[in-house]
Parts: sequence; C-alpha cells; structure tokens
Amino acid sequence: MRITGTGVSKISQIPASSDQPSLTIPWDAVEQYGGWTYNTADEFTIPRSGYYYVTASFTAISPAAPQAVDTRLSLTAWGTDSARVEWFRSGNYTNAPTAYVTCSLRGITYAVRGARLSFSVETPASSAKPWTIPKNPSPPVSMFSAILLSPGGTHS
Repeated sequence: MRITGTGVSKISQIPASSDQPSLTIPWDAVEQYGGWTYNTADEFTIPRSGYYYVTASFTAISPAAPQAVDTRLSLTAWGTDSARVEWFRSGNYTNAPTAYVTCSLRGITYAVRGARLSFSVETPASSAKPWTIPKNPSPPVSMFSAILLSPGGTHS
C-alpha cells in the first residue's frame, strides 16, 4: 500500500501573515495503491493500521530582498486521528535572495486505519515578503510518498 504525490502549481506563494502562518499543501497529481482515499488533494486517509515510511520534499523561492525574519522555510507532516499531531518537521534557512530552497523530511511512523495524512509549509508569521513557488518545473521539485512497511503492526 502506497501513495505518492507531485507538484504544487495550485499555489503561487506561501502566505506571510500571522492570520495564516502555514498552508496545507494541495498536490497536483496523486497516485494511490491499496485503498488510500482522499476528498481533496491535500488530506489522505490511511487505509490500514501499521508502520508507514513517510517522505516529503518541498521547494520554494526565497524573497527577493530577505530580511532576517524572512529566512526560514519549514515543512511538516501531520497525522490526524482524534487530534492533529505533528509527525515530522524539516526546516531550512537562507539569506540568499530569490534562491531555490528545499525542505525534505522522512521517517517511520505508526498510523491507525482512518487517520489522515497531510503536509503543511510555513514561513515566519512576521515575514515581510512571501516565498513563491517555482512555476511548473519539469520534473516536479515537490513531492511526497507514504508506504506501508508493516501491515497490522501494533503500537504501544
């Protein structure tokens, strides 16, 4: 059982405001095998309890004239069962103007059937300028996957 997603052309920038400091990533193309379901292209339902290997990579372009507060980009993998729980987080810092910056994460986590998986990206709420998204690169530079490693495994 696995699911993969690529591309983020549905968004053009990451909001840089305290009203919406993070953005759940909507993926352009999603392929699922073995019972994964989703209502939108940004939240996916776990088909079977067990241990999953989760990976994600997200690329954005830093502001043209970054200030000290603008320099962080972070990516988070979330699991939601009865409450939203952070599974993994990755961050990257740069002072380079208009640089391609990538955050990547990977790890093994236990997930129960029916829980949901999503990814979000954020910059500091105090950022003066938004980070932008590369326009339709080929191949896509942002992607994720979740692969069931141990079906029916238990978690204590």
